[in-house]
Amino acid sequence: AIALPVGVEFNAVVSAESVKEIGLAMGLDIANLSAVEASKIIVDKLKELNKKLNIPTLGEAGVKKEELKTLAEATMKEQIVLMATPRKLTEESALKLLEKMY
Repeated sequence: AIALPVGVEFNAVVSAESVKEIGLAMGLDIANLSAVEASKIIVDKLKELNKKLNIPTLGEAGVKKEELKTLAEATMKEQIVLMATPRKLTEESALKLLEKMY
């Protein structure tokens, strides 16, 4: 749940139409928007949902900022993450995503 808004935002760059379908399934009024515009709204709604459900940031969950690089390195070893992500993930981009989750 911590990663969902950030992951959707990251992947929307290459799969905005798919992200829009998620928003439509969520019941959002985005049918007349471009996929890019819809993606931004969906990401905002997911962030709001995380706040409403008290989903912590990585920092709030007790992860130390200096551990993010190690987490990025570990992420690159997780084949399921690499296979399930439509956008190419690098260690650098993984670190940036983790920093956004912090």
